[in-house]
Amino acid sequence: MKYLTRFCVILIFGILMTACAKTSNVLFSDDFSSISNNWDKAKDQNMTTDYYNNAYRILVDVVNYDAWSNPDDLSFTDVQVEVDATKNGGPDTNDFGVICRYKGKDGYYYGTISSDGYYGIYKKTAEGGKQLGQGGELFSDKILTGAATNHIRFDCFG
Repeated sequence: MKYLTRFCVILIFGILMTACAKTSNVLFSDDFSSISNNWDKAKDQNMTTDYYNNAYRILVDVVNYDAWSNPDDLSFTDVQVEVDATKNGGPDTNDFGVICRYKGKDGYYYGTISSDGYYGIYKKTAEGGKQLGQGGELFSDKILTGAATNHIRFDCFG
C-alpha cells in the first residue's frame, strides 16, 4: 500500500529579511494579507502552494517530497531570514524551513526544523541536498513540537 502523508505548513505573521550587517535595514517583509508580493501559486499531484486566510500555505501530499516558494523572483546575497511557521497537519517527522541564496531549483542553501524537534542546514546542488556541518540532524529542545508555531531564523552571509 502506498503511504501518503498530508503535510501543511502555514507561514504566518509574515516573513522578514534583513541585512546581516545592518539588522535594522529591512529588505523585504510580508504579512500575506495581500498577494502583491507574488509568492508562487502552484498545484500538482504532489503539492500545493498558495495564499490562504492571510497566510501562505504549503501542502505536501507525498512522503519525501519538497515544495518551496519564492516571492516575486527576489534574490538577496547576505541576509538574515525570519519566518513564523505552523504545522497544521501530517506527521511530526517532517521538515520545513527557509531558503536563501536561491539560484534555481538546483542551487541554494536551506535550514530546516521538524515538528519532532530536529534541525539541519543544507546546500542544494544538481547532485542533491548535502547536509553541512553536523553528521545528521540534531535534536533541540528549543523547537516547539507538534502543531506549534516556531519562529525560524536563518542567517546566510559570508
